Amino acid sequence: MDNDDKNAPAFEVLDFVGPTEELGKLAVAGADLGTGTDMPYQQVSLPEIPAEENSFSLYTLEEGEWRSWQCWPDLDAATRITRAFVLDPANGIVTFGDGEMGFVPPKGARMFAIYETTRAEKGNLPAKVIKVLSVSAHNSAILKDSFDGIRRQLDGSIRNVIPARGGQAAETLDEATGRAIRSLNVSQRAVTLRDYETLALNTPGTHIARAKAIANTHDNTITVAVLPYLPLKKPAASPGLLKAVFDYLNRRRVIGTHLRIVGPEYNTVGVFATVAAKTGEVKDEIRNRIETALNQFFDPLRGGQERSGWPFGRTVYISEVLQAIDEVQGVAHVRSLELVPDNGQPLRGGQERSSWPFRHTVSSFEAHQAIDEVPEPAHVRSLERVPDNGQPQSKNLPIGSICLVSPGPHRIEIEFAVP
Repeated sequence: MDNDDKNAPAFEVLDFVGPTEELGKLAVAGADLGTGTDMPYQQVSLPEIPAEENSFSLYTLEEGEWRSWQCWPDLDAATRITRAFVLDPANGIVTFGDGEMGFVPPKGARMFAIYETTRAEKGNLPAKVIKVLSVSAHNSAILKDSFDGIRRQLDGSIRNVIPARGGQAAETLDEATGRAIRSLNVSQRAVTLRDYETLALNTPGTHIARAKAIANTHDNTITVAVLPYLPLKKPAASPGLLKAVFDYLNRRRVIGTHLRIVGPEYNTVGVFATVAAKTGEVKDEIRNRIETALNQFFDPLRGGQERSGWPFGRTVYISEVLQAIDEVQGVAHVRSLELVPDNGQPLRGGQERSSWPFRHTVSSFEAHQAIDEVPEPAHVRSLERVPDNGQPQSKNLPIGSICLVSPGPHRIEIEFAVP
């Protein structure tokens, strides 16, 4: 056995006697769970329960090498090489996979667990009821040969001066009843688009920020776009994440429905703007504040009007971009605004308004501004200018149904407002 094995468990040594002419002795704090059978869905029982789940670790010793395992809520997202198990802490049952969803312990591999137990609600005690030192392996290990003498010396002279409180069962009967009632309203089948989205978000072993399901009625295909929760400019779904979501949803879809899981596509949006600053502001500082506000507004995870992430397929409205800039501290007003999508061709807004000039062309920006000044409206969803030829010209930036936006390079020119 390699003593430098990084996967080796950190056993607490309770007793050790070095070998001489006879065998030595080594006692550690842990549970021997037996050996692997190389059979699917092997279950082993813990010697003491209930187990404290957060403290639970499991290891196998396979051909002289230690292997650590992970505790998962279920094995739906596990693969053939995933060393994972499911723990029932109340009943003390450890369940392994079947070889397809979850690796199985090899035949003859020794299995060990390190964990703490709890007495739950039985551990609640009033004050002054503990009078003797408990006989336990841990106390014996700490006090060693002095344990018996110290225990007799303290007999009847120790007290718990305060009550022991806070112990409770993992779930009371009333809580279990309430959970059963709530589960009746939770769909376990993917029938509606909302079902697909909800189930995708709950895929075991994943951390998904948002999901969007779209139906294609021509070939009965449901496309689900998933956005992983990653602190990146453009969070991308890995092949492993896409497979995990597909495997989880595929068993829950309606027969005859085809399923497609994809990651988000991104439309990079930059802003070219001329902004009038209030008197006394520093140009570089206000420019940095505007760029920071725009980057936050276009952020896939924290952007949008609700600051909960840019919604899938949501059009970029010039009026909302204008509002994001206008709310920046030190901004007097926006004189011109252009959205620059991936193709680099700006979608032009308007210019500063004073009196109406002769033969002036009405811009989208000015029309947005005029509507925004009307009491009550939250924002302008769409706007088209209709010139003399009767052909409308839209200046918002629509994106695809499974697309998100990400901030591109901005060009912000700062001028000072004229008093």
